[in-house]
Amino acid sequence: MVAVGIQALGLIAWLCAVWSYWRKTKKGMLAVQIVADIFYVLHYFLLGAYTGFATIVVCLFREIGFYLCKNKAEEKRFFYLLVPIYLVVGALFSDRAIEMLPVVACIIYGYTETAAVKWMVVGGMIDSSYWLFYDAFCGSYVGIATSTFTLTSNILSLLFRRKREKG
Repeated sequence: MVAVGIQALGLIAWLCAVWSYWRKTKKGMLAVQIVADIFYVLHYFLLGAYTGFATIVVCLFREIGFYLCKNKAEEKRFFYLLVPIYLVVGALFSDRAIEMLPVVACIIYGYTETAAVKWMVVGGMIDSSYWLFYDAFCGSYVGIATSTFTLTSNILSLLFRRKREKG
């Protein structure tokens, strides 16, 4: 029963993350993503997936920082301040190479969040691919579904974008 509750926290996090993309403003989107991150923190901690837990804690601070930033330049500077923290998280919490995947994923995606939309989609593909492997490793079934959904959405977005640009 406890395992179901842990997966349910991941489901709530995913639903919040999906809902965030339907928000009308970037601030609204980030606010809901902050809520999603709180549920992800609980989900990974209770799974015993401590690298995922610690990485999402840093992501939570990233989302709060981006919420408070006034423009892309501030976001980029703030993100660069977080990179060493991500690396410390990886060094402290990763016993195996696969446990570094969330750290690398969040660094890549965090950087692409400060770039053009096209690069955000590519970053999202890398991010969700890395999380997919990590989620399979740590037993986050909702995470596997989330990463698969996100990866598929990003691939389709990129394909349709290319088709629109050509056609």
